[in-house]
Amino acid sequence: MLWRVCRSAAAAWRRPLSRPLSQLPAVDQDVHGFRVRQVRELPELSASAALLEHQTSGAQYLHVARDDPDNVFSIGFPTTPQDSSGVAHILEHTTLCGSRRFPARDPFFKMLNRSLATFMNAFTASDWTMYPFSTCNEADYMNLLAIYMDAVFEPRLERLDFLQEGWRLEHENPEDPSSPIVFKGVVFNEMKGALSDRHRVFAERVQNALLPSHTYRHCSGGDPLHIPELTWEQLKQFHATHYHPRNCRIFSYGNLPLEPRLKFLHEQYLSRAPAVAASDTRVPLEPRWDAPRREQLKCRYDPLSPRTDRQASVAVSLLVGDVTDSYESLLMTVLSELLVDGPASPFYQALVESGLGDDYTPHVTGFDNSCRETVFSVGLQGVADADTDKVVEIIDKTLAEVAEKGFEQERVDAVLHRLELGRKHQSNHFGLGLVMQVVAPWFHGGDPLDALSLDTHLARLRREMADNPRLLQERLTRLLRDNRHRLVTVMTPDLALEAELQKKEADMLAGRVAALSDADRQRVLEDGRLLQEKQAAGDDASSLPMLDVRRDIAPHAPRAKVRRETVSATPVQVSEQPTNGITYFRAVVDTSGVPAYFRPLLPLFCRLVTSMGAGQLDYRQQDQQQQLWTGGLSAAVTVTDHPSEPGRYEEGMLLTSYCLEQNAERMFGLWEDIFTGVTFENRERLSSQLQMSAAELANSVPHAGHQYAMSSAAAGLTGSAQLRQLYSGLDQVRYVRQLVTDGELDMTVTKLKMLAEMLLMKDGMRCALNGTAAGLPPALAGLESLLARALGEGRAESWVQPEFAPAGCQTYVELPMPVHYAARCVPTVPYAHPDFAALRVLARLLSLGHLHREIREKGGAYGGGAVASPAGLWSYYSYRDPSSLATLRVFDGAVQVARERDFSPEEVDGAKLGVFQAVDAPVVPAQRGMRHFLHGITDDQFDEHRARLQAVTRDDLRRVAETYLARPAVTGTCILGKQCPDLDSSWQVQQS
Repeated sequence: MLWRVCRSAAAAWRRPLSRPLSQLPAVDQDVHGFRVRQVRELPELSASAALLEHQTSGAQYLHVARDDPDNVFSIGFPTTPQDSSGVAHILEHTTLCGSRRFPARDPFFKMLNRSLATFMNAFTASDWTMYPFSTCNEADYMNLLAIYMDAVFEPRLERLDFLQEGWRLEHENPEDPSSPIVFKGVVFNEMKGALSDRHRVFAERVQNALLPSHTYRHCSGGDPLHIPELTWEQLKQFHATHYHPRNCRIFSYGNLPLEPRLKFLHEQYLSRAPAVAASDTRVPLEPRWDAPRREQLKCRYDPLSPRTDRQASVAVSLLVGDVTDSYESLLMTVLSELLVDGPASPFYQALVESGLGDDYTPHVTGFDNSCRETVFSVGLQGVADADTDKVVEIIDKTLAEVAEKGFEQERVDAVLHRLELGRKHQSNHFGLGLVMQVVAPWFHGGDPLDALSLDTHLARLRREMADNPRLLQERLTRLLRDNRHRLVTVMTPDLALEAELQKKEADMLAGRVAALSDADRQRVLEDGRLLQEKQAAGDDASSLPMLDVRRDIAPHAPRAKVRRETVSATPVQVSEQPTNGITYFRAVVDTSGVPAYFRPLLPLFCRLVTSMGAGQLDYRQQDQQQQLWTGGLSAAVTVTDHPSEPGRYEEGMLLTSYCLEQNAERMFGLWEDIFTGVTFENRERLSSQLQMSAAELANSVPHAGHQYAMSSAAAGLTGSAQLRQLYSGLDQVRYVRQLVTDGELDMTVTKLKMLAEMLLMKDGMRCALNGTAAGLPPALAGLESLLARALGEGRAESWVQPEFAPAGCQTYVELPMPVHYAARCVPTVPYAHPDFAALRVLARLLSLGHLHREIREKGGAYGGGAVASPAGLWSYYSYRDPSSLATLRVFDGAVQVARERDFSPEEVDGAKLGVFQAVDAPVVPAQRGMRHFLHGITDDQFDEHRARLQAVTRDDLRRVAETYLARPAVTGTCILGKQCPDLDSSWQVQQS
């Protein structure tokens, strides 16, 4: 947080969070070309809001005023493509490649090192595109506002940018005309990677088939087999008709005054709307079907799945209602959670615990209100091909039974409690969450203020349920059980599919290459040369604004006020914070004494310890009590490196929960049940949880492949990295898969019970509480009751430093994906070392400079960069990369760039700004004091690190590159993904 610009936290806490309506313009008032249509108080958000319309252009503007310094802006457009060429997605990329006022190449990425933004991004959804940012600095806000507005309304959309970001034909080696011509392009490769996730493909196809009459029948992100159908001219036309002021929706949030923004928008852009007509982006309601339909799909085989004979997915999807009706959407949200959420829900019991599959179908199951019309789906993954019809029969039977029997009142109360608690819980990027909440109904003609008025809709729902106890059953019967607009989707694995897709792409490429005339071939060669020259050329960024790293960053960050107490021989950190009536509890339990034989089981133990039942509660009752009184109880394995001593680290189990402050006794009572009476005896529940865990881990690889690659590359370099690979890397994926394959539940139960005896005690435990002045006394009383019954004695820290011999390795893991994820790691220094600041600045400088240019722009990968970790590791990575071996050479070249390039003062200052975006990011009340409690970093160490960041020089960057990166004593490298035939014998090939 920028403490010079943003008011001090202490002062902010003394003021009311909401901004009074009197500070907003009145209804029907005209302000800088805008007319105010509505003004409303939103007490559930501690905010007030105004909805305005620009009189000339028709643009709509929603402002939410709240005393939050993390100010948000977003501009978005309905984008409704009529094909799967990815036009909306590629346009999102190319709009950010330079504009009229800011002609620098790629100003979006350059601003990442010229700003203190707490968030910058752009999204393309099925039917809209949005450009949001947030920052605490008012000057930064206006800078980014100008850049974003110019990008969307005045982009250059140059042909070479289209070829780079979208797709192109280019020689494999652009400098060698005899090398093969191939497809390249950032979005082309991004979507190849995205659609290698079979569950994402499943969700995409469900939407295509359930809503087939308009834009949803197409893949808005782009299908790689159709992306080459898009032309540069079509892209420009799509922009001219869709990015029209009449179509735009503008959102802002925070404590900055509204009028300066309205004045800027009116004078600079909206008052001179283009003459070209805006495209009609309205999405019509889907014609209702007379009879259900069925869709059959094929998917890639997943070698990470524990069951080779059970890899099908099946779902039933129903078109429900109009997304603009916020009350009905809330009602369906409640109904959906009652049906599918938690082990007490009907579908969990009937489907997940049926033994027919592993878990719900991801990205699909539940209520979806992201499109013009809402959808409810429920399904199962990890199903045998022969059992798919059985799943559908169970779904039908369950809907019929629930329509007849209804729901227990306690379950309804638990769901409503969780919704209300979630509204009071303030997480990071709160304002961004609000715009995501209103985007679908607003873009389709609904009232965005109505979409934000949760309390009003909840009050209505409670009244209507009191008047009609069968309300939920009647909605279920009409909207779900008797709904004929119903789709059954079945996806089965096909071992030949990967080869089939590769052949289709190869045939498409061969056809395009064969059709090239001599002049076309010369154009391909010339385009490749021109693009290389543009990518290699220096870029004048003088048109882009930039904050001053010395003026705009405060020398000291505020310190969270904490006090340390001892409760029942256990150290407790207590911090009084404005938590909006919520109490937050955390505890770290030392796991360093767990024998090596048990350690691979720790992540699974953490998953199960709060969900298997405890005390007098079975696992269903336990889950329901957690929902009724808390925001959930959870446990996770942590490995924290000592901030100043290399090789030392803390192994722990982190316990977390939160609740309304009046429910603290209930929350700690649930923890007390776990500490004194957790059970693992239910074999069916254990088997189900094992299968779910295996499926979740396998499903995570396509999305987080770069993280798995970095973990594998680092595993041989430090003891803590080796543990992380065991707990959250590919080793854990393989371990859980083997547990499912072996099926030795009795042995697993025995080990889980032994782990409970080792860990569920206060020996080696420390705790933390964040809450209000009124909420902390009952929280301390509840914690004291818990600790009084727990065995042992607590202690503040439990750092260990076992012997470890670093060993480098080059590892390749083949997975059925059309892209790679590559990583290379070397050991450096920990957080508090004087050189860590320079390494952190260098990583930022290379990531958004050399590595971005070489890996993304030239290489066509979706992303890549470098990370200097406080754990004492330097990591390079690439994401959805078509050519990983070339990327490894880029990693090598980055060291030379760092050693030899004479970085300008502006480049160095920009990298510092980029680092401070994370260092000084706003900290919500629930997280204050956690830097020291969870990571061992004292306030003095934090201030010292900030001062060192400010003091980094060009010479420091060259020195740390030479010292740590040029000739590392040991290096780890990993490639995950498609076949890599050019590897030499130095590579270790691992099975997936």
